[in-house]
Amino acid sequence: MVKTLFDDLPAKEELEVPEILLGSHLLMQTATYLGKYCDDLCKDFMLCKYEYQDPKRCLNEGKKVTACGLEFMNKVKDTCRGEIEALTTCVKFTSPILTAEKCREQQAIFDACMYRKMGMDKPPMGFFALTRLHEPDRPPVPEWVPDFPQPAGNIPADKIQKRTRPIGGPRGYFTDP
Repeated sequence: MVKTLFDDLPAKEELEVPEILLGSHLLMQTATYLGKYCDDLCKDFMLCKYEYQDPKRCLNEGKKVTACGLEFMNKVKDTCRGEIEALTTCVKFTSPILTAEKCREQQAIFDACMYRKMGMDKPPMGFFALTRLHEPDRPPVPEWVPDFPQPAGNIPADKIQKRTRPIGGPRGYFTDP
């Protein structure tokens, strides 16, 4: 029987998850806070992807990350809506690459709102590049041991051939008689 890549796909209902339907300018301005808010779940997801090397096994972790992002954006909308709207409007109209270089005043107001109302301090530059250990809640992945065939036994001495000259490569090609 022929097996294809699509034989083991999960059901469509299992793949559906509510998406974060927001523009890139809003996501880019809240990315550092979002990363800090959902840090442990993102680490779980990336560790699962690395350990299992199979995206189907990490669907639940991916759903948790998306749900965390939705929860965070709803909290920002409820607490600092005016501040983030002012920042994203400024960014949208002053920067073609969506950076906040010309909107530092609005960014400072948004950062103060996040600290005051949500208790979140902006992570320092390079925070996500630091080595931070993480212990997942799930059990460790069993270590894979390759299934090599066992040797048949000792090879008799009369069956071993001794080579008098190296074979292959350009040297053997040009020096053959």
